[in-house]
Parts: sequence; structure tokens; C-alpha cells
Amino acid sequence: MKYHIKNKNDRLIYKNSTFSKIVSFIFLLFFGWGSIDALIRGDSISTLIIPLILILVALIGILYIDRWVIDKEKLTLSYHFGVYPFISKKQYQVNELQKVEITHFVKGSFDENAEYKRKGRAYRAQVRFSIILKNDEKFDVEVIDEKKSGGTCEQAALLFSTTLGLPFTKDRDRDLDLDVGLRDIHKFRN
Repeated sequence: MKYHIKNKNDRLIYKNSTFSKIVSFIFLLFFGWGSIDALIRGDSISTLIIPLILILVALIGILYIDRWVIDKEKLTLSYHFGVYPFISKKQYQVNELQKVEITHFVKGSFDENAEYKRKGRAYRAQVRFSIILKNDEKFDVEVIDEKKSGGTCEQAALLFSTTLGLPFTKDRDRDLDLDVGLRDIHKFRN
């Protein structure tokens, strides 16, 4: 799931994108309409078990909340997580936070220095955006494919760091910036 950042005057919000909620709503409409149509035609409810389960999953997808909010005036970081009426909230003061960190790793490999390989889905380059507390507790804000991120995860971490006044550490630069394909050849012509 990809996250979206909103930089307002008094706060910074990093939350799951509305695109996933729209997709869940479309599934809800599709399966809801089909289930109502089947009930009108006289089908029994026992034949609608799978569509009703999918309607429930789509409803959970619509009501799912995962967001990080920085209050710029109070300098607090709060984390909201859950499905709408059941939301847990954790709040941290800036003096409880140690640093903002970006780490890169290869999915499916235990070696921390593994390199990105084009072997399909198993060995993909990943980016982890974390916030580390002073008691060495670590919270992963986002873990995403480096290719899907396109640098937005790193930019969000840098924005968190500058807004909160925390140190920013990054283990290395992006791997995928160096890949050149046939579509990129026209950029190098004289």
C-alpha cells in the first residue's frame, strides 16, 4: 500500500492513499449490487456467502486508517491505526524521538549487503522508513518496493526529519536510479 503526504500549515499528515479506499469502494459497489440483484431474483443467501465475505473485506478496506500526524506547533508525532470505530492512537513528544532512518534491503535475502537482482518477485529491492525512539524502540512507518516508491518514501522521511528537527540517517543511495532501459536511450543522444 502506498502512502501519501499532506503538508498543511499546522500539521504534516502521512497516510495511506485514497486510491486504495476508492478501489475498495468500487469492489463494495460491484459485489453489493450483484448480491442485491441475486436476492431480488430469488437466490438463497447460502449461495451468496463468498460475495458477502468480499463485501465485508471491501468495507474493512474503506474504513481502514493508517496515518502519522506531526503537529508543527506542539512538536508531537501521533500514530493512528485501525478500522474506523476501533482506532488506536499513540502519541510521542519530540524529546522521546532519537532519529529518522531510511534503510535499504533485498526482500528474500538475509544478507544485509545483498544487491538488487532481476530474478522476479523473490529478490526485490525494498526501502524501509523508520522512526527510532530514545529507548532504541523502532517503528517502521513504511516498507515499500524501491521501484514503486520512486523516491517518495525517502522524501517523506527527510520531511519528517526537518519538521521535527531530528537527525536523518540513510544507509545508502537508491539502487534503481542506475538502471537504464531501451526507453532511456533517447535521453543520451547528442
